[in-house]
Amino acid sequence: MDINKKEKIISSFPLNYREAELNIIISKEEYSVFQNGIYSGSMDEKWNVFTLNNVIAFARSWTSNCIFKILTEEYHHSVLLRSFQVNRDSAQYKGGNLEEDAVLLKKLLQMFLKRDDLYVDPKLKLKLIQETIEHEDPENRFTKSISTTSVGQINQIYNTLIGPPNDDYFRVNGWKELSERLLGKAEDEILLSLYLQHKTDRFAKTLYFNENAETYLGETRIERTGSLDF
Repeated sequence: MDINKKEKIISSFPLNYREAELNIIISKEEYSVFQNGIYSGSMDEKWNVFTLNNVIAFARSWTSNCIFKILTEEYHHSVLLRSFQVNRDSAQYKGGNLEEDAVLLKKLLQMFLKRDDLYVDPKLKLKLIQETIEHEDPENRFTKSISTTSVGQINQIYNTLIGPPNDDYFRVNGWKELSERLLGKAEDEILLSLYLQHKTDRFAKTLYFNENAETYLGETRIERTGSLDF
């Protein structure tokens, strides 16, 4: 992404925003991850992240809306992530709870920096989730994040990906089995999704459970099957 595009994204950040302290110290090597830029390679990757001056910007990959800005202070051996600003334009971002925004941002930082100490989601301690992680990742080679979603949202996302024209570019492994297990469930029923991203390559998959993580429902893995310019 060239500097003009970066400037355009950051300058579009609205005047309507909230700000809170972050106070996270990272190494210069970790900071270089953002300096080099993190750019989406598929529709499943939702963020473009880059630096400009003393700001780390988090922009939605589909819309280029800048959702978060982290204000940084650079030192000899480290970088302080001093505070963050979050978009409050409801047409661009539906978030409205500053504490939840801070949690989301810490989860993103953990994922991109391949760390697991910035935020520990209590849901990761649920018995079946822990057992699944121990089985799937005994050597701790994956970053882990967990979130809630609804049956309706899952159906919409994957049915879009397997339908034209996206079916020319993507294959959703595991969706047939998962969709069969979702039959008969209400569209607004809440599920837990456990996202595993390998720390050294692009391999990732999502595992689904009922809301209290008492029942495993299935997993999906999205593969690129064709060339698509994002």
